[in-house]
Amino acid sequence: MSDIFALAANYNAGNNTADVAIGDFNHDGKTDITLILVRLQFQYY
Repeated sequence: MSDIFALAANYNAGNNTADVAIGDFNHDGKTDITLILVRLQFQYY
């Protein structure tokens, strides 16, 4: 599970409401596509 959060924290798809992360998250040898609905960006201006 930590792989998903590590990728999500470093992934930015602009201002889209849902980010898409591609990777082998469950380590089954297949490429998984995951929607990241929780934005892990904390920016204060």
